[in-house]
Amino acid sequence: MTEDILARPVDVKDKPVNIIESEPRIVVGESEKSVLPPQEFEYASFWIRLGARAIDFVIVVIIMLTSSLLIFPLLMSSADITKSKNYASTTYSVRLVALIEQNNLSIGDLLNGKAINDCGFLFDGGESRTLCEEVNKIDLKTNLINSSFSFLLVIVYYVLPSITLWQGSIGKKLLKLKITNFSGQKINLLQSFAREVFNLLGAVGSIVSLFYFQLWPLLLILSLVGIVDGLKIFFDEKRKSLHDDIAQTYVLKITDNL
Repeated sequence: MTEDILARPVDVKDKPVNIIESEPRIVVGESEKSVLPPQEFEYASFWIRLGARAIDFVIVVIIMLTSSLLIFPLLMSSADITKSKNYASTTYSVRLVALIEQNNLSIGDLLNGKAINDCGFLFDGGESRTLCEEVNKIDLKTNLINSSFSFLLVIVYYVLPSITLWQGSIGKKLLKLKITNFSGQKINLLQSFAREVFNLLGAVGSIVSLFYFQLWPLLLILSLVGIVDGLKIFFDEKRKSLHDDIAQTYVLKITDNL
């Protein structure tokens, strides 16, 4: 039996020996089982999977925005919020304009993060530099909270539903898609977690990369891996992506056979 056979194992203890020998067999624990001939399953195409992801993306963005408005402010003191607003609207913007007018700000300074996070580059000293350093600490705390929340959201929204009777996220449920293992069965927690490794890395890595602009290469690598992950579906006979290969899963359209 190959791992790609989509069939359900059945007990064979009451079957004639000659029939058993003509069928592929597997051993599960102490019992021997045969595998029924593969049925016709319809593998989900790139476009319908992209549609499911788009639905999920909209839902996740709504959750994140709602959390940003309702939950995250509760995790920051009013003094921190005031400092961040004052720095962004007055101190930082005024200094940025001054650097541009003095021709002391290059495109490189913008791209490598100096004009965003380097307080020594932006301010010679004094209260403005102190405020800059304080705001950087506040931003670091905020980004750690965002990363942790994003990680938790991926687990709750993507990983857990895939091991329930839904066998997929809300987007997949709406478009009648189902995640299965190579035997057409419901996947386990480890497989579900492995499937979402790109989402987890993307969520955390993107936030870190965008905050620390020196890590643009990391963001570029994550983006390229994500593109390859999706494009592989076009060329794979069974429409498997990279994360399907890692987790040994299929995404199938729900039909009479499934």
